[in-house]
Amino acid sequence: MPAQAAGGKQDKQVESFVNAAREHLASIGSHIKDLADSNGSLTQPTGTEYTFKGQIGIRSAIFVTKVDGYAFVAGTRINFSGHACGPALNIGEFVGGGTFGYLSPQEVLGHCTFEVHGVGVGPGMVQVTWIRGSQILGTFLGGGPNIGVTLPSGGSGTWSSAIEG
Repeated sequence: MPAQAAGGKQDKQVESFVNAAREHLASIGSHIKDLADSNGSLTQPTGTEYTFKGQIGIRSAIFVTKVDGYAFVAGTRINFSGHACGPALNIGEFVGGGTFGYLSPQEVLGHCTFEVHGVGVGPGMVQVTWIRGSQILGTFLGGGPNIGVTLPSGGSGTWSSAIEG
């Protein structure tokens, strides 16, 4: 009998602990919801998300990849040109799109680094991600005629206005 009494006491302690943990978890969830409701900018980005359509061409030979292309974003055409270094033997033209997040085309203009990788024989795919400092500027995903492979390669280049003057 004493063993059963001890077991019943432990069950009540466990149940009490579980109930206290549930109440605490519910209060934390309620607190997080109250914080989010009182500060919508933490949960809802402000501004416009800039998505784009574009085209990227890559030409690779051994360790050098030339990347050229353009993006149409918010009624504006901007051009990109750069070089990457990494194992590659590839030629391709890709159409697709991506996002510059909440950066306007004017904020994207200028020098940046990037990473490119693509693969295909016939139809192929490419991904290019542009970075400035610690900020990702944007990402392009596209498909099109391609022969070869570009392993993840990094480089630098420049976004420029299509209308220079």
